[in-house]
Amino acid sequence: MTWKEFLLKSYAYKRMSVQKWQHTRFIAYRATIAPYLNPKFIPKTINKFMPLDNVRESEVSDETKDHFKEHFRKYLEQKANRS
Repeated sequence: MTWKEFLLKSYAYKRMSVQKWQHTRFIAYRATIAPYLNPKFIPKTINKFMPLDNVRESEVSDETKDHFKEHFRKYLEQKANRS
């Protein structure tokens, strides 16, 4: 199998996998919006219910990340000084 054939098969596999997940997500979402549930807790869109893309929004602020990096740098310095 050539590299081009492998790439084509991998793209096809990914596409089929995404389609299978879309089908599963659709069934799960329709079961979730059943009429006996409280409408306050039902996600408004199917993408909010189960996003399929790998992009996730960061829940940590930049200030918190900087604070963590500073403390981690200090920790590494202390660890280096002990050795």
